[in-house]
This record gives sequence, C-alpha cells and structure tokens, in this order.
Amino acid sequence: MTFTPASREELGLPAGGNFHRLLFNESAQTTIVAMEVPGSHTSLGRLYWRKRTWPQYRPVPPPAEDFSLHGAVTGFGAKLFFLATRFFPTAAVIGGDNPLLGVFDLRKGRSRYLRLFFEDGTDRPIGELTGVSHTGRELFCSVGFREKGSMGTQMVYRMCRLNLASGEVTPLTLLAAVFY
Repeated sequence: MTFTPASREELGLPAGGNFHRLLFNESAQTTIVAMEVPGSHTSLGRLYWRKRTWPQYRPVPPPAEDFSLHGAVTGFGAKLFFLATRFFPTAAVIGGDNPLLGVFDLRKGRSRYLRLFFEDGTDRPIGELTGVSHTGRELFCSVGFREKGSMGTQMVYRMCRLNLASGEVTPLTLLAAVFY
C-alpha cells in the first residue's frame, strides 16, 4: 500500500498560505493550524481547526475580513486564545488598530472578542501572547503601560498575567527591549 498525503485543498486549507504555527489541544482533541494568507493589502493571519474525527479543517472566523488572527496559544481547557488585529492601508504603510483578544471555544465552535482598556477608557495594547495558566483562567502576555520618562509619556511593555474573569492585569516584569 502506498501512502499519498492529502493536498491542502483536501484538508480544507488554502493553497497559497504559509504555515506559521501548529498547536494541539488535548482536552478537545483538536489540531489548530496558524497560517499567513495573501490579503488585499498585506498577508493576513488565519486560524484553522480540526477535531480528530473530522476529515477537513474549518476556519476560525475573524470579526471581519480585514482582521488578522495571530499569536495563538492553547492550554488545558478547550479554548484557543489569539490576537485579532484590524489592518488598513494608509498613505505609505499598512496601519493597524490595537489587537482584540480572541477566545475561541473548541467544543462549541464560537468566538468572543475582548478589548483591554487603560483607566481613562482608551485601548491598552497587547504585544504578544506567550501562554495559558494550568487552570485556563489566566493568560501570560506582554501588555502596554504608559509611563513617564525623560522624553515624556511613553509606551512600555511588561510581561503580565491577565485574569480572564476580572480583566485584571498584573505586571510581572519589564520588557526593556520591546518597542512598538
């Protein structure tokens, strides 16, 4: 018997995309593929998920077509966490909003999106997701803080623990070399 690997199309994945990350969620027996696919202005991150018994991957739906899904992490519960950033063309470059925190339920196939805020009600940026706690109730990520320095107020990123129930952000350490 000869083994013939399935094509991307047979697996439900786009032909023109580049693989970025492969994850497995034990609780949901689900494989997650992170890919970059060509968009109208720039490459967009897309996530695809497949339960062990399914023949094809299904896309994790973005909040809108101009959103890029990236930085996916998963843990012990049946949840997938990721960042969703809206990109748009500007005069010289591709711009983007502060990312939303996406939470995808791997059992129900539904997403919800959260935004972090400063005390004054403006968006607080999330730089990168790095992990999920063993309970699945906390994320570890880099988060922007406004700090006064010699050059005025600037954005400084700190490694933080984010409580998903309360939204509380606990700084753990300063990331001195991260500039956005």
